[in-house]
Amino acid sequence: RGGLVHDNWLIYFAERTLCTSIFSSSMELFVTIVDDDEDVRDAVALLMRLYDWKVSEYDSSSAFLTDIMDGHHPDCVVIDLHMPEMNGVEIMEELSCQKFEIPIIILSVLPDDPLLNDAYELGAVVLQKPNIADELIETIHDILQRKAN
Repeated sequence: RGGLVHDNWLIYFAERTLCTSIFSSSMELFVTIVDDDEDVRDAVALLMRLYDWKVSEYDSSSAFLTDIMDGHHPDCVVIDLHMPEMNGVEIMEELSCQKFEIPIIILSVLPDDPLLNDAYELGAVVLQKPNIADELIETIHDILQRKAN
């Protein structure tokens, strides 16, 4: 495998592991990643694991939603905006209909995608791919801090 996104993430991780983390490794967090792009899923999961956070990964919205209904309750979900079965906004709407209140981070390549307005209205934090690593960690850290308070 490989590709630009995958290679850029791997370079980032190699550099990141040489630096001291600004976040405490004692923070426990369970993050779920829903993205049909395996390279992005792997890269985001690797980043989460660098912080010793528990990670679950899904390549489809249906698998993710099935597990949510079966009691899978992450602290935070990172969702790609555009996927084959359901887009990220539709996943958020389904979670809302089922009364699940889980912090959502939407990943998007297109900064002017009309769906982003809907994502914001539903309470998502939106990050622009591909250079999201630092923002993603900061956002998840903020979610963890809010949860602790």
